[in-house]
Amino acid sequence: MRFSRTWPGVLFLLSILIFSLSLCTNQEAKEELAYWNHSDTVRYMGIETCAGCHRDIAESFQHTGMGLSYEHAHRGKSIADFENHPPVYDSVLDYFYRAYWKSDTLMVEEFRLDNQDTIHKITQSIDYIIGSGQHTQSNIFQIDNHFFQAPITWYAQKGMADLPPGYEGGENSRFSRIIGLECMSCHNAMPTEFVMGSENKFKNVPQGIDCERCHGPGSAHVAKILRGDLTDTSKYIDYSIVNPKKLSAQLRFEICQRCHLQGNAVLQPDKSFLDFRPGMILRDIMDIYLPRYENDHSFIMASHVDRFTQSKCYQSAPQTFDCTSCHNPHKSVRLTGTESFNNSCMNCHAGPEVCSEKPAKKALHENNCVGCHMPNPGAAIFHTSLSTTIIFEKITIPFRAKKKYLLD
Repeated sequence: MRFSRTWPGVLFLLSILIFSLSLCTNQEAKEELAYWNHSDTVRYMGIETCAGCHRDIAESFQHTGMGLSYEHAHRGKSIADFENHPPVYDSVLDYFYRAYWKSDTLMVEEFRLDNQDTIHKITQSIDYIIGSGQHTQSNIFQIDNHFFQAPITWYAQKGMADLPPGYEGGENSRFSRIIGLECMSCHNAMPTEFVMGSENKFKNVPQGIDCERCHGPGSAHVAKILRGDLTDTSKYIDYSIVNPKKLSAQLRFEICQRCHLQGNAVLQPDKSFLDFRPGMILRDIMDIYLPRYENDHSFIMASHVDRFTQSKCYQSAPQTFDCTSCHNPHKSVRLTGTESFNNSCMNCHAGPEVCSEKPAKKALHENNCVGCHMPNPGAAIFHTSLSTTIIFEKITIPFRAKKKYLLD
């Protein structure tokens, strides 16, 4: 085959075009490929290692809801007043449940009565308490390293015990509800000792969400520091560890919605719940299916991202406004205080004078923006309520992560 004299010029132009297109690669993809700890050879080190250099932040973080998410069952961890609470009764299946401390061991007892006679009784010791105690605390036990949930939960806002979410209305699975990787991978630090091929077997589990859930596994970063390779992070990005502040707003959002976007998660081919790491795009690991009903203003308990994206704040600046615009992930919400959140509002809304509400109502709420603009409409879990942004009549979800709607 013979080429005309014009072919070299055409090939040159094509090469320039291909090079130009490569420069237009999505910014998130560039960031994702850059971080060393996206490699599956980089190991998780644990919060104790992080605290060696970042002790103040690590200690503060351990008082947050994430830091208190999961722990061995002991009296100091439990907020429940089981001693002064009557047994919980499942009227559908006719079982009673009571929890009590036997020395330093938390016990859960299931029993059934015939008149005043006990005709059935099972007693199970509890190994772990799941939940920070801000909303709920549930109880986990293990048998031969297989993890299960016990059928009693403490609801902090009502100060009462009841059946766990999903156990009501005849759906009580008693002591057989498994705690699998999907559950554990959000309520805990990244569990690296899950037994693949099992449903709920773990050789070992961490004790609460830690630094590496938001910063990624740290072995490459630790090795870099130990060999004296330091980066001036005021000028440059240290690619051995993910600092969410250095990510785009959307990639910061992806970190939060990994666990704060509750729906039916469907993994991409050959992916597992262990595969997502900060700085990645969530849809590359899983799709989240969310039901949506017209004029339905209810929301799922853990779908904070769903509710947040329905706010005018987010919709007016989706590429810059994210969860950390108001929340300091290293500091407990209980210790942050209303004033700090109001100041976040004022940063965008030019001071208290922007509020058009009548002075009497503003005084009633002590000029607290949250009092009016983040009401507690209730959640999909009974006995709980959560502050949320104002929800509009027509609900849309402008996520970048791919969503499919079961009901429109």
